[in-house]
Amino acid sequence: GGSFTAVGAAGVLVRWDGIEAWSEERLDPALSLRAVHLAASGAGQAVGDEGVSLTTLDGGLSWERAVVAAGVTLRGVDDLHAGAHQ
Repeated sequence: GGSFTAVGAAGVLVRWDGIEAWSEERLDPALSLRAVHLAASGAGQAVGDEGVSLTTLDGGLSWERAVVAAGVTLRGVDDLHAGAHQ
């Protein structure tokens, strides 16, 4: 089976390795996270309430927080980068 990552209320991020291991952490307990996108390279974003965007470069092991649209609920995310998809 394949692995997956999901986000939700109270800043929860859940990871499943596709075999037997899963993990859960709270990235930002004050906010609900609404969407996540992780590329095979390990780069990705999670977005949610109050315009929060969390960015990872290591497959979700660590995250950096930024506000990209203050006061707006972000409900979806695709790969955030300059240029076209490849």
